[in-house]
Amino acid sequence: MINFSFLANTGNLTYVIMFALLTMSGIGILISEDLILIFAGYLSSTGKLSLPIVIIVSILGVLSADTLGYHLGKEGKEIIKKIHLWTKIKALKPKNLLKHVRKIKKEPNLIFFGRFMPTLKGIFPIAAGMGGFKWKKFMKINTIAVIISAPSMVLLGFYLKAIPPIILALTGISMFLIYFATRKIIKTARN
Repeated sequence: MINFSFLANTGNLTYVIMFALLTMSGIGILISEDLILIFAGYLSSTGKLSLPIVIIVSILGVLSADTLGYHLGKEGKEIIKKIHLWTKIKALKPKNLLKHVRKIKKEPNLIFFGRFMPTLKGIFPIAAGMGGFKWKKFMKINTIAVIISAPSMVLLGFYLKAIPPIILALTGISMFLIYFATRKIIKTARN
C-alpha cells in the first residue's frame, strides 16, 4: 500500500494545490478535472484530507475554472482564435468553437449537460462567453451543474478506496498521456 503520510504535513497547502489545478484545468491547461477530483476523494477516504473541505474546494475550484473560461471567451474572442497552441486542439478550432456557440444559443441547457461530458466541460464556458450568453444565466445553470458533478466525482474517489491502485494507475497514465500530448501540441505549434 502506498503511504500518503507526507500529505498530513502539508496542511492546507494540499487544498490550495487542488484549487489551483482545478482552476488551471478550465483555462486550457491539459489537466483532467475528473482525475483531480477522484484522487482528492480517494485521499479523503484515507483520512489525509477532510471530505467536506475537499467537496467545498472542488466546487469552488471548478466554478473558478468555468468563470475564467467564460470571461476568456467573452473578452478574448480574437485572442482565442489567434492562439496557435489552442487551435491545435480540435474542439477549440475556431469553426468548431463557433459550432458550440450556436448550439448553446439555441439550447442553453447544454451548459448544464456539458458539465457531465468529460471532453466538452471545459469548452462550454468559453463558448458561452464567446456567444454573449448572459453572465447571470450562465452562472445559475453552471453552478447547479457543478454542485452536482464535482461532489459526485469526489465521492466516486472516496468510495473507490478499496481499489486505490486503479485510481493511482489511471492518474499516472493520464498524467503520462497529458505530458506527451502537451509536448506534441507545443512542438506542432512551434512549427
